[in-house]
Amino acid sequence: MSAVFRFFDTIHGTQFVTAATAERDTILATRSDLKLEGVSFYEYNNAVPGSAPVYRFFDTIYGTHFFTGSASERATIVATRSDLVEEGIAFYSPAT
Repeated sequence: MSAVFRFFDTIHGTQFVTAATAERDTILATRSDLKLEGVSFYEYNNAVPGSAPVYRFFDTIYGTHFFTGSASERATIVATRSDLVEEGIAFYSPAT
């Protein structure tokens, strides 16, 4: 399992999470508006038995992100929401 880091967006008042240490480090070096709050939880970087992907989308209107673990919701967003740009799988979560 890997750490998922949480940032507070001081402009929008929202949260942003990433499991990628390279992305975390880039944010720390370039985004003074995002404040690291630490490790929020732990997830998998790769698919393992009993896990499911969590998809990440960038909201081009608000500059925020949307996450979903639902494959059907992902498909609906891809088909109907041009304002939400798919960024791929953020991490894998234990399936419930």
